This record gives sequence, C-alpha cells and structure tokens, in this order.
Amino acid sequence: MKKILMITKEIVEYVLIRAYNCCNNDQFIISRNENREENEIFIKRYNLTKSRQANMIKSLVYTDFCKSEGDIKTQNETVYIFGKMYELMDIETGKEELVNTYIKFVFKQRKSGELMVVISFHKANKEVKYYFK
Repeated sequence: MKKILMITKEIVEYVLIRAYNCCNNDQFIISRNENREENEIFIKRYNLTKSRQANMIKSLVYTDFCKSEGDIKTQNETVYIFGKMYELMDIETGKEELVNTYIKFVFKQRKSGELMVVISFHKANKEVKYYFK
C-alpha cells in the first residue's frame, strides 16, 4: 500500500535543502548500474561531469516538483520526482538543445550522514506533470 503524503511548498523546499546539502558535501550518487542504462547514456551524451550534475540538481526549485511516493522496494523511504528543462550541449551534434529532464531520488541515512541516491537522471520519456504549476 502506497503512503500518501500531504505535500506543501515548505516540504518540497526542505527536501531541496537536503538535496543541495548532499550535492555541496559530495554526498550524492547517480545510479549507473545495468538497470539504469538511461542515466549512463544521458550523462555521456551531454558530457555531464559530477560538478555539472550537482549544479543541475541544485538548480531545482519547488515548482519543478512532480510527486513523491513510497519506495517500491522498502516502502519506508520516500522517493521524490522532479522535472526541469536544461540547456545542454549534445556532444554528438555539437548543438545546444533544451532537454526536459526527469530526476528521481531518495535519501539514505548513513553513519557518516545523509546520502542522496539519484535513481533516475535522464531525458523525460513522457510528459512531466508538475504538482505546483
């Protein structure tokens, strides 16, 4: 059973502060395993360094928020989903393009502090619906 959260601007802004802190402290990873090939392709196609990835995440604002849901595997963590348009350089064509990007992440608690695990970081596959727009 999915847990339903009442989402407010303040809650989303708090989530983003946590995300910014993780980025500033290099406490974030983008999943790049065999199940997350889309992330790998996106990062390579637009030559997104770790610093650029962090800056993209730190540019998120509450109006980029789409939804949150319980983690499918554990059901005791909350997954946060955002969408944002970024101006990115396609290394194959050498041209700048506006890319609708899908970003989904969860926070993991560790002894050394909070880690943000970015599950999805790629071009949106379908229309993104925003919660506050």
